[in-house]
Amino acid sequence: MRRCLPWLVLLLVALLVGPCHAQGRIDCNALQSHILSETVHYCVMLPPDYDAATAGHSPRRYPVLYFLHGLGDNEQTLFKGGGWDLIQDLRQKGQISDFLIVAPEGRRSFYINSADGRVRYSDFFIREFIPYLESHYSIRRERSARAISGFSMGGYGALRFAFAHPELFSSVSAQSAALIAEPPQPETEHRYKRQVCPSISTAAVRMTSDLIKEPRNSIGNFRLRASNTNITSIQATTAVSISWHISAKC
Repeated sequence: MRRCLPWLVLLLVALLVGPCHAQGRIDCNALQSHILSETVHYCVMLPPDYDAATAGHSPRRYPVLYFLHGLGDNEQTLFKGGGWDLIQDLRQKGQISDFLIVAPEGRRSFYINSADGRVRYSDFFIREFIPYLESHYSIRRERSARAISGFSMGGYGALRFAFAHPELFSSVSAQSAALIAEPPQPETEHRYKRQVCPSISTAAVRMTSDLIKEPRNSIGNFRLRASNTNITSIQATTAVSISWHISAKC
């Protein structure tokens, strides 16, 4: 009886705990940007099998989703604000496959180059950050495996990057994107730049009128007015979160 006791205990624990699921991990680090001349922090959510799958002579490479945070947030906001639990739950239910989620520190940049040229965040993200991540993590480098998303200020940045570089991103979504249909009047614009983001270019608000035009209804299709892209359609799937999904063809 005593010999069987340890096995009974293990069986009881297994019944009480239930099946276990492997979890991913968050790797937060920083890079010294030559373009920005400062340190930029970032966090990467790695799938459960990342370390084992990327070891050896034929490492597995994963798709990647770049997530841009909102004004006042940082690179850790997504994972500390419920994103970690949501992603783990979806993965355990088999509703999503394995991929990396990369969240860079955007500060108050709106993810653009400032009007005075002092803060070149857009150049940093495209020319320095993406190549850096692809050289330090096992990431697939083809367009079909690269997506971008964001919230509020980050939603604006995600849409802007996708429209400007459809050759890089195969899909994009934006939640509560900071889109302004009409540019502010001079006095409002001055107050906005002084109180919210002193270095932001007026292009950040004026560009919206070049991206979307004439919504047919609150949940409908929008025409793209930008001659230098091959984006074929834009669809707003919900009027509440203003979540955009863009299909592009290059």
